[in-house]
Amino acid sequence: MTKGRERSDHQPHESKGGSEAPSSPSGELRRRAASVSGNGETNPTRSALAAGNGQPVRKAPERPKYAPPAGSGRMFGQQRAVEKSLNFFPSLRRLLGHLAPERLILSLAVLLAVAGVVMNVLGPRILGMATDVIFTGVLGKNLPGGATKEQVVAELRAQGNDKFAEMVERLNVIPGQGIDFTPLSQFLLLALVLYLVASLFLWVQGYLLNGAVQRSVYALRSQVEEKINRLPLSYFDKQSRGELLSRVTNDIDNISQALQQTLSQVLTSLLTVTGVTVMMFVVSPVLALIALITIPVAISVTALIGRRAQKLFIQQWKSTGELNGHIEEAFTGHSLVKVFGRQREVEAVFGERNQTLYRASFGAQFVSGLIMPTMFFIGNLNYVAIAVVGGLRVASGTMNLGECSPSR
Repeated sequence: MTKGRERSDHQPHESKGGSEAPSSPSGELRRRAASVSGNGETNPTRSALAAGNGQPVRKAPERPKYAPPAGSGRMFGQQRAVEKSLNFFPSLRRLLGHLAPERLILSLAVLLAVAGVVMNVLGPRILGMATDVIFTGVLGKNLPGGATKEQVVAELRAQGNDKFAEMVERLNVIPGQGIDFTPLSQFLLLALVLYLVASLFLWVQGYLLNGAVQRSVYALRSQVEEKINRLPLSYFDKQSRGELLSRVTNDIDNISQALQQTLSQVLTSLLTVTGVTVMMFVVSPVLALIALITIPVAISVTALIGRRAQKLFIQQWKSTGELNGHIEEAFTGHSLVKVFGRQREVEAVFGERNQTLYRASFGAQFVSGLIMPTMFFIGNLNYVAIAVVGGLRVASGTMNLGECSPSR
């Protein structure tokens, strides 16, 4: 009887249908974990065994073509991933690969941005013409009527006012006649139409661009979710949950905000700088060169501040992930913390990491906030130089007032 019981204990228990009886939950988890191979893909045979109900397990989606090679480095919250974020151009190429399905929308947005920027660049030129109409009208009204412009110029030269005579000769002045409101109204109406159409084009461009960005980020979130489902269970046992959640949520949100806020601004800014530079050389090469002198200075200052701020921002997000991981683990294991009396240790670690995050965030925001005041200071110096040189050229009669107006 004893041998029989021992033999029966070692024999598999069979149900009425001849199938194996349900196993324990721990054995079920072990079989499911064993069904996952080392590269994150599911073995169909082991998956069917792990299902336990005869239903095949759905295979995980394939790796996206823009993803990095498998086993190429650490992922998510580890230190090496923070260093790889400095590889700007490889990351940019991968990001543009995610935007590739939206190429038609992006092309249309670029065309609208070009049209809007061209109209915005032509607007100050039209306003400069309107300024010339007002200036010539005020100047002509103060000149003696009944005389021609040549006679007035000759009289001014005889009086020794050579610079004033040159300015009158260069302008389309009618002595004794005031402001001509017909061309003035035409110029102002044309400028108004240009600005309205440019604003409409840029609004549509921003709408299309934001839609393309949000769809690309939506696809990126889906790929991250599929990647997480392909990873083996051993990976999650070695990673901090808070760090993993920070990478999946915060980092993707940062990508979304960066694309939504900066992509449109970078596009329009580059086009605006190109258009304004061309227009400046058309109006006055001398003033254009004065304006371009400050560009290397601004680039050098921005690069110097940006390198310092970049290190602080890296430390900020690293500290954010560490703090999130500590909070998530503390709340998940709250009962264990209470049982073993580790409340003070948990609070001490939280205070230390919170202080580290505070210092990194304060330094990053403070250093990056120095860029705009520095740019305003350099811009004001440039404005003063252009105003002085332009005023001297207008007074000498070599340049119209409208070409050196503040709106330019």
